Amino acid sequence: MSDPSAPGCSFAADAFGPNFELSRLGTSEVNASEDWIPLAAMLSPAVLMDRVENTRLAIGGVGDSPREIRAVASTMALGLFSRLLSPVLGAAVLGAPTLVPDPSATWLRRVRRGPVPLATTAEPVDADPAVALTALVLPLVRRSRRPAACPAGS
Repeated sequence: MSDPSAPGCSFAADAFGPNFELSRLGTSEVNASEDWIPLAAMLSPAVLMDRVENTRLAIGGVGDSPREIRAVASTMALGLFSRLLSPVLGAAVLGAPTLVPDPSATWLRRVRRGPVPLATTAEPVDADPAVALTALVLPLVRRSRRPAACPAGS
């Protein structure tokens, strides 16, 4: 298995595959590339819609009606949530260190297709899937909820 203290470490990817990959990068490395965005940026409607549009194009450019966009947004969200939790779950199974559950230390790389590369700029910690869910995924879910006033068919 990879050394978790080494830059570029794959953590649980060695055992479980690319959807469990987590790189460890220096802050200067992620800041030097326009392709890396902080997880916290996913709270921005513009960044979120950019990722939804990227997903729409990656799955064949399906229509752009509100219903189709919601389906694409759901696909994008499930993929993102899976990527955020997979390295932590894999590390928990292996008893290995993993992603710090801190959105400011978690980075996503913009890609056209395939698993979204995930990196951390923090030192690895013991895997705690419940903390990762609470700190990394739930803030995105809470932010993206549709207001109750929206009509059911829209």
